Amino acid sequence: MRAEIENTVGEIEKSLELLRQRMNWETADHRLEEFNAMSEDPKLWDDPERAQKLMRERQALVDAMENYRSLAQDLQDNVDLIELGEMEDDAEVITEAENAI
Repeated sequence: MRAEIENTVGEIEKSLELLRQRMNWETADHRLEEFNAMSEDPKLWDDPERAQKLMRERQALVDAMENYRSLAQDLQDNVDLIELGEMEDDAEVITEAENAI
């Protein structure tokens, strides 16, 4: 990979790592399990305001996790495409993947 795109990939990876830290990624799955367990409580909707807040927080976490995974996967897919393009000496594939990054 060219140095310029390697630097860009490195910057994106740093940003993704900061995002992981901000999201407390290590506990995200556990927090989602807790939200899911609380949302299954039949008494949850006895307090509609609390229930709506819980469901908003749960959905925000789900969305953040999905967005993070999507960004990370898109980056990896494009890095893989660049490497494949380099092995195959396919400038078009390399250019498309670099532009996507």
